[in-house]
Parts: sequence; structure tokens; C-alpha cells
Amino acid sequence: MLVFAVQNVIKDPPFTKLDLLSCRNLMIYLESELQNRLIPAFHYALKSGGVLFLSPSEGIGNHTELFTPLNRKWKFYRATPTAASTRVMLTSNLNWTAESIHKAPEEVIKIARETNLAELTRRMLLQFYAPASVGSVGSQG
Repeated sequence: MLVFAVQNVIKDPPFTKLDLLSCRNLMIYLESELQNRLIPAFHYALKSGGVLFLSPSEGIGNHTELFTPLNRKWKFYRATPTAASTRVMLTSNLNWTAESIHKAPEEVIKIARETNLAELTRRMLLQFYAPASVGSVGSQG
């Protein structure tokens, strides 16, 4: 099955259980810090053994424990079975924007107190066990 969906890889949690993730000519427009955060997210999104396809000018950086090169010239990488990307995802607080880094400690504490643990757990379980899907909202007419 092939699913086309609009997704902001910087703000939205990643899809999961993908066989192939093609990310060509996106990373070159992002700063290295954000690139470094996205590679574990891409690994997390892929099934074990899934394939990441990057453009010739992109790479996996220092995340060699997450991927095995299939073809260095064409930038095909196979996801290596590891829990490292899951740990990164769980500690990221599901916030992909860099703005959280610049918040005052009081704001971060307030957000942490407002976090609904049950809702966060539900979302993580759905993300991990439910397949990616696309739906429509609203009526057509």
C-alpha cells in the first residue's frame, strides 16, 4: 500500500512501521541540529529492516548505529534493529520545534505539569501499534 499524506516532519510525530522512507532534498535546507534530530525520527518511523532513501547530498551523519548502508552512492540505508531511536522519541516530549529549547524554566515546568500522562501514553501506543493512515475531515459538497 502506498499512502500520500501531508506531514510536517519538523512538528508532527512521525508515521510508524514504514517499509520505505524517501526524504530527498529536504535535509539540505535544515540546520545541522534539526538534521541530527530527524535521523533518529526517520529510524523510529521505519520497520526493522526498512529502507531510508536520501538525496546524494544528504547523509545519516553520526547515526551509524541506526542504519547500515545498502548503497552509498545512491544513499540507500537499511534500518538496524535498535531501541536507540525509541529512547530519543520518548525523551523528545513529542516536540519537534526548536522553540522549546529557548523557553524559560518556569514555562517548561508549567508545560510538564499540564501534560496528561494518560493521553500521552495513548498517543504513543497508537503511534507504535497502529498503522499509518489517512482520512478526510468535514463533508464534501
